[in-house]
Amino acid sequence: MFRISVVLAVSAALFAAAPAPVLADQDAASTFTAHGEIIWDKYGIPHIYGKTVEDVLYGYGFAHMENHAETILRKVATARGGLGT
Repeated sequence: MFRISVVLAVSAALFAAAPAPVLADQDAASTFTAHGEIIWDKYGIPHIYGKTVEDVLYGYGFAHMENHAETILRKVATARGGLGT
């Protein structure tokens, strides 16, 4: 029991000490959707903000489509039988 407490305490301390994402104003781009905001940092990682879980999930799908539209559409077409494998 003591070991679990120590591991949890160390994990919490490491999580709290983790650096925040780098969001420099000159390197960040924002995308506003009807459901929230997506901020792209200089490494191309989307940081998604919304008021509800549904808003965040919509933003996740939006960001995924922005980055991987061709792959997603190709997989949908393959699943429907429109493309050969």
